[in-house]
Amino acid sequence: RVQQRGVFAGEIKRTDVIPSHELAMSVPLDKNYFDHVPLTKPEAISYLRKEEIKVPGTKKGWHLAVYENKTLGWLKNIGRRFNNYYPTDWRIRIRS
Repeated sequence: RVQQRGVFAGEIKRTDVIPSHELAMSVPLDKNYFDHVPLTKPEAISYLRKEEIKVPGTKKGWHLAVYENKTLGWLKNIGRRFNNYYPTDWRIRIRS
């Protein structure tokens, strides 16, 4: 039984293309095509909580957030900071 065909690539807003989280998590995506931001464990937890992340030395644009060679989702470097595009409904809300 087919539940869904294909992968939602993203949406266009004004002059920018916003890639979908589904695209970042898809198996057939060539992840080497995109820039990666390797995250430490505390940074990965912050990403999954949708908190602000600062990663120096990366160029502007879209990046895949990666922890231990596993893709977590999208980050967009807009200059002095990153926008976190992890789905809001999926964020970690519990503090340990």
